[in-house]
Amino acid sequence: MADELAFWQAGADVAATPATFAHTTTRRSSVDTVFRLRNMSTLYSANDVVIGVEDWGDTVEPTMAHQHLLSTDGRVFTATVTVGTLDPGVTTDRLYLRHVCPSDAPLGAHPIRITANATTWS
Repeated sequence: MADELAFWQAGADVAATPATFAHTTTRRSSVDTVFRLRNMSTLYSANDVVIGVEDWGDTVEPTMAHQHLLSTDGRVFTATVTVGTLDPGVTTDRLYLRHVCPSDAPLGAHPIRITANATTWS
């Protein structure tokens, strides 16, 4: 499992599933999802890890990535967060994904993909 990062549930020592990030947000509201990130490698450190959000699926649909923000502390939210270096087998503290749904948001499912990438492995 070298060079692999995995999303992890916040309250249990198990991998996150798609249901971890599935939520319904009504217009003019927001919802936070709490999760963690784990370095699955037993040998390599993941350096300068950045987490972001991108649109996923049909590009004709309205894009939703811009409605999602990330945080390492649950107070300050930005488009991406850097969690630094994760040593082998280490799991981050709690991370937060916030979906802010504007009043004019299109209805329906609009999938996003949460990404986590290490700049280097050592």
